[in-house]
Amino acid sequence: MIYLKKIIAQDLDRTASFSLESIDGFFNIQIPNGGYQVKVIRLIQTGSEFRIEFKHRENRHEYHVFMADIFFQFDPSVGDILIFSKINNDLFECEHIRQTNPRYPILSAHFAQDKNHKLIDNI
Repeated sequence: MIYLKKIIAQDLDRTASFSLESIDGFFNIQIPNGGYQVKVIRLIQTGSEFRIEFKHRENRHEYHVFMADIFFQFDPSVGDILIFSKINNDLFECEHIRQTNPRYPILSAHFAQDKNHKLIDNI
């Protein structure tokens, strides 16, 4: 399974937004309100590994995902796509696809109108 995430302005201005489906299912995160969990993301383009914190907001079924360190590695733009693949329960790979990448139109076609998240079996 692969998780596609289209970057939105909030991801760059504040904290990244991830679908609850991806938090619970793909990233396998089950934490109480106010708790957090750390996963390791390996950036495919550089091979660098980053610790990403998923924090469950108090009194809401919503998470903050702190990815600023990884974003500094590739300077994303609104509309770019991140492809996440699971290596194991704690290690994930991430590939950044710019809008100028030849693969972008194919990947972008997976998103429904006004949606920026998609879990798919394979690409």
